[in-house]
Amino acid sequence: MQDPDSDLLATITAASSPRWSDRAKAGHDLARRAERDDIAELLLRLLLDEHDTAVTDATSHALLRRDDTHGVRLVAQAVAGANDEQLDHVYAALGQHLLPDGPTDRFITLCSELIQDPNPTVRNGTQRLLTWIKPWAPSA
Repeated sequence: MQDPDSDLLATITAASSPRWSDRAKAGHDLARRAERDDIAELLLRLLLDEHDTAVTDATSHALLRRDDTHGVRLVAQAVAGANDEQLDHVYAALGQHLLPDGPTDRFITLCSELIQDPNPTVRNGTQRLLTWIKPWAPSA
């Protein structure tokens, strides 16, 4: 059996691979450790991958599936700094995560917490996420 630390090191190395498929897999796998600051930095870079939106897709989906503050915070940060193509892919991942019967209420609760985040980038991205999902939110 392989050492978990060497597996993590290999995944971290794959996050910088020239192959999009390696970076996409790294984004998927590293999302499980999004609470770690060093890993969060890598995940944000993968969300904003400049070479292939498949990396953005894989990383977005994995972070949203976490269904927690760490994952949504990174998605919000990415939204605040993404280009139009990356935004389209994050928006699509969010729609796939929440529609038709996804955890929209839970997502709104997480965003309500993050809208108070001390980081203005997180707040701005969270505001945009809330704007995106407003039509999908259950009627109050």
